[in-house]
Amino acid sequence: MIAGWLQDGIDFDAVILPVIRARTTQIRISPIRTWGYFTDAVRAAHQQRLRQQARPQGAEKTSASPQLRFYADWVNADRYLPPSAITNATAHALLAAGLTTTERLAQRGVPIPAMKEQP
Repeated sequence: MIAGWLQDGIDFDAVILPVIRARTTQIRISPIRTWGYFTDAVRAAHQQRLRQQARPQGAEKTSASPQLRFYADWVNADRYLPPSAITNATAHALLAAGLTTTERLAQRGVPIPAMKEQP
């Protein structure tokens, strides 16, 4: 099981060990019999780590509105994102606030129109 996680690119020290430590700190009535007990938690931790890496550096320090943070979380997550959910203005605001990248928007199918120059 652990070999499969490693083959999937899940980091042993940064993801697998912390999940195992966290899930084995409490006393259980029934013993953990297989590594499968940890699978969902390991994969969730791995996805969370990938989402955090997709965010630009310093994004958590911006003073963006809660609504803008909502859209950023939606874009940076792997949940379904309807094509019309992110408007051009929202995409530009997310980029200006540093909450996502043009690469991530492109991965999610959000077109980024060119900024119009202000006279």
